[in-house]
Amino acid sequence: MEKLKGFKKGYDVVLINRTLTIDGVSTDHALYEITSKKFKGTRVFITEGYVRLFIDKFERDALEKKALKSKSAPFVNGLSQVATMGDDLKAEAELRGEVVEDSSEVLDE
Repeated sequence: MEKLKGFKKGYDVVLINRTLTIDGVSTDHALYEITSKKFKGTRVFITEGYVRLFIDKFERDALEKKALKSKSAPFVNGLSQVATMGDDLKAEAELRGEVVEDSSEVLDE
């Protein structure tokens, strides 16, 4: 087990080697296991990119929750600007031609 550096503070990412059987074929894989005091249990990912995506989404969701709980969150027409900001970012990416997928489905696995 090798602890990796270069991730946001508060997250421990460890590189582990496991033998996985996929379609009846056993092969060795390097997996990334992440732990933190910010969420319960551990999460395991197959690539470093998914680890970074998970951390970014987790941090963004926590920040959004905190902003929505704040009494000073700006509102326009009854909607929180913080809540609609994520939709604006998705729309901007789609207009640039980037593929936007809902990463929550990938992260929950």
